[in-house]
Amino acid sequence: MKAKGYDVADLSQDDRGVWRGHATLKDGRPAEVILDLDGNIYSIPRR
Repeated sequence: MKAKGYDVADLSQDDRGVWRGHATLKDGRPAEVILDLDGNIYSIPRR
């Protein structure tokens, strides 16, 4: 995730093997991030 520009914190793996955490995006906005079992990264903006 860091290589993709996310500054990640509080990363943890759930019981299905999916990684979830909080991040700051390249533009400084906060987001929740998800790394799925296939290696795909998703971000959900936080307010």
